[in-house]
Amino acid sequence: MTSRDVALARTVSELASAAGVASHPERTSVLELGLDSADEAQMRPFWAAPARLRHGRRWGELQLHDTTGRRPAIWFQPTEAQDTPRQRWHLDLRIPPEVVQDRIAAALNAGGKLVDDTAAPVFWVLADPQGNRACLTTWQGRE
Repeated sequence: MTSRDVALARTVSELASAAGVASHPERTSVLELGLDSADEAQMRPFWAAPARLRHGRRWGELQLHDTTGRRPAIWFQPTEAQDTPRQRWHLDLRIPPEVVQDRIAAALNAGGKLVDDTAAPVFWVLADPQGNRACLTTWQGRE
């Protein structure tokens, strides 16, 4: 994403607002799957093959992505080789900052807990009642 992309997005938003078109940020999200791995290069080809995902960069991170945009991307979270990951898979849900607090509240009301918010507004780590984690992320605070 470049400054030209941001300028275009702002122009489109301004034109839509002037035309009376309502914004619905709550309808916007991107789902990604994160896999803990000590050796991403070893794992990446296997996970790309069955889903026919492509290697590339998205949001500044190396990941596997679906060129049609219909399936979630997979990215690999580094762990130390000697570490046993506390959880192999987790969900990352990228949502607009305008709705993140409502989503956090909904997760907490559904029995979840807030594990970590020290990286907010980049991301918040939540856990279900059994400790399985998910991250809610926004574009804010990213370079």
